[in-house]
Amino acid sequence: MARVAQEIRDGNVRVELDIEPGSSFRGKLEHGMPGTLEVAVERLSPLSLILRTAGQRLTVHRETTR
Repeated sequence: MARVAQEIRDGNVRVELDIEPGSSFRGKLEHGMPGTLEVAVERLSPLSLILRTAGQRLTVHRETTR
């Protein structure tokens, strides 16, 4: 994904995408074309989310103290 708008209009969110090289997409894209995007999100338990966040904070802390 390239960019996502900050506001929602009429229940929609504007998203700008980049098609990856080697993709199976063979259509023709033009600016402003409407479309549908399906986003797969990861499912985590609350404990996994807390541990991941703690690990990220430790990594940032280590990088800033070097």
